[in-house]
Amino acid sequence: MHTGASQIKNTTLEKSVIINSMKVKIKLFASLMQFGPSEQEVDLPYNATIEDAVNLLKLPEKFPLLKIVNGEHRTAKHLLKDGDELALFPPVAGG
Repeated sequence: MHTGASQIKNTTLEKSVIINSMKVKIKLFASLMQFGPSEQEVDLPYNATIEDAVNLLKLPEKFPLLKIVNGEHRTAKHLLKDGDELALFPPVAGG
């Protein structure tokens, strides 16, 4: 009987993990592609920010980034939503 209770508990835990996460597409551009594939879909907890997504990618700390979510510039503290597309660009200079 104890084994059955453990299985129920584990199944409930697995469902809560699935229910409490979201998928976000992340695109890396230019020199950022050295840190991962140019396009990937990641699972993040609900209420995750752009900063959380960047930390997941293990980009160097203090690396300045241009952060675009669904075509609009956003700050690192912007809350992501399920299905968002996050594009990250390194600083661009030119004349």
